[in-house]
Amino acid sequence: MQSALIFALLVLVATAMAQGVVQDFTQDEINSILSAHNYARSSVGVSGVTWSATTAQFAKNYAVKCLSSNKVLMDHNPNRNNNGVYLGENIYAFTGDKASGFDASMNWIQESRDYNYSTNTCAPNKICGHYTQVVWRSSTKIGCARVKCSNIQYGATVLCNYEPGGNYNGQKPY
Repeated sequence: MQSALIFALLVLVATAMAQGVVQDFTQDEINSILSAHNYARSSVGVSGVTWSATTAQFAKNYAVKCLSSNKVLMDHNPNRNNNGVYLGENIYAFTGDKASGFDASMNWIQESRDYNYSTNTCAPNKICGHYTQVVWRSSTKIGCARVKCSNIQYGATVLCNYEPGGNYNGQKPY
């Protein structure tokens, strides 16, 4: 009887590990995410963002949906309305198990080299919408989640939500 119970528990643990896990950010990791974002924002004359536990929980609530999804990449949340406030969103997928909020932030910020402020456009065949959300002038709060899902093609994913969201067509970020 005891052997059967131990076996059942091991199967449950193995199944949970195979599906995925949400990994909370430490305070040091949160500080590094904020530092990266606020450095980029200050470099274009935009006020810094602060961490929002509520916005982070919103990100986490969506991120865990990968645990029950059969998709190989995480899609953007189609319902980013958090108590009447539209949230912006950036997603970054990592290979392997280690996902750094700082590294995700820096990858988004590096898109600045492909953004032309004068024309408010990205260079041909380049992406810069993550960067413009990072520096969006009216966004004041950020909250992020990290999740590892076995079905996600690249491994671990970092998702950050911005409150209020930006990237409105025809508007410059700052």
